[in-house]
Amino acid sequence: MENEIPSLKVRFAASILDGVIGVIIFVLLLFVFRISLTDLASSSDTFPLLSLLGLVLTIFAYETIALKFFGGTLGKQAFFLKVVSQSGNSKSLTWKQVIKRIFMDHLFAGNVVGAADEFHVLVNKDRQAWHDVVANTVVVQTSSLRTSQKVLLWFTYFVGLPILLVIALLFALDEVLPKGIY
Repeated sequence: MENEIPSLKVRFAASILDGVIGVIIFVLLLFVFRISLTDLASSSDTFPLLSLLGLVLTIFAYETIALKFFGGTLGKQAFFLKVVSQSGNSKSLTWKQVIKRIFMDHLFAGNVVGAADEFHVLVNKDRQAWHDVVANTVVVQTSSLRTSQKVLLWFTYFVGLPILLVIALLFALDEVLPKGIY
C-alpha cells in the first residue's frame, strides 16, 4: 500500500489524536508560563484573550512546521498519513499550500461551514476537505496500519474522543451557567 486515500475512520482518528495533542500543548504552555486555569478565568478581560491568542499562534506554528517539514502533524504521522500536493509532486508542500490549507482549515473550524467542510470529505472522490481543494492537496496513507496503529485507532476513539467531548462540554457549560454555580 503506497499513497492510497485513507479511510474516513483513520483520518478522523488522526484529527482526534491531534486534538488531544493540542490540549496537552495547551496544558504544558500553562505550566511553563505558570498560568492556572483560575488565573485565566478570574484575571482582567485581556489576559484570557492574550492567552488564547498565544495558544492559537502556538497551534498554527506547530501545524505549519509539521505540515511543511514532515507532511503532517503527529496525529497524521501516527497513522501513516501524509498531506501531499494533488499534482503528484513528491517534494514537500510549498509554503503557499501550507498557509492556504491551515488558514482555510481553521477558518472553517467549529462552525456550520466547518461541518460542510468535513461533509465534503464524504462526497469527494479523493476524500478532500475544502481546505485540501483550496490548497491543491490530498491526504494519503503511505503504509498499511500495523497492529499497534489499529490499537491506537480504537484507543483514540474510545478514550481520546470522550476526553475532547468532556473538555468541550466544560467550556460550553462555563459559558452558559451562572458564575459560582460549580
